[in-house]
Amino acid sequence: MPDIESFGEVHIEAKQYDIVLVEKKAKQAQMMIQSRSIYNIKFTIHKTIDNLVQYIYGCCMLSDCRMAFTFYFKQTVKVFSDKGLQDFEVKLPNRTFAIVYISKDNTLAVTTGTSKCIIIIDVERKQIKKIISIDSCIFGIALKDNRLIFSGGNKGIRMINLNDESTSDIVRDKNLTGCYIATFKDKLYHTNDGKKYSYVL
Repeated sequence: MPDIESFGEVHIEAKQYDIVLVEKKAKQAQMMIQSRSIYNIKFTIHKTIDNLVQYIYGCCMLSDCRMAFTFYFKQTVKVFSDKGLQDFEVKLPNRTFAIVYISKDNTLAVTTGTSKCIIIIDVERKQIKKIISIDSCIFGIALKDNRLIFSGGNKGIRMINLNDESTSDIVRDKNLTGCYIATFKDKLYHTNDGKKYSYVL
């Protein structure tokens, strides 16, 4: 191949191009909206369920929009459809106070006031699953991270771990009977003698 003098040509050509760089504003304009006051919230009746007896002390919503109610003197929990029709009821050995739905295993936890126990109801089987004895009265109840937080009468606000059923104290302060509890985010709300308290969990 000694007779090949060239194998190809390389040309270099330089040109100028206009490049447009678009930079977003580091700080976008903010729209100021006045926050709604809790006193300006208006409630409207969504549904009315007729023919319920008196002394309903607790209620909760299930994940499928059914509603569960505790009938204190009748010692009964009744579950209604989202249409307001009774689905089923479970007769309990004690008077019922508050109730909370546990979605993890599709159960209802029912408190019994001075009877000192929590009754767990299996929603699918529509029967009592187990009864957890507590060494204090138990009234209002709420669920937080698979733990039941409850108003324990003169032993204050307490908590029970559903995994091993161990109990612990959150607030050691004597409460009256008939106190209710609710949780929202990292806060715990508790009523006592007509007063409302807020605690950070």
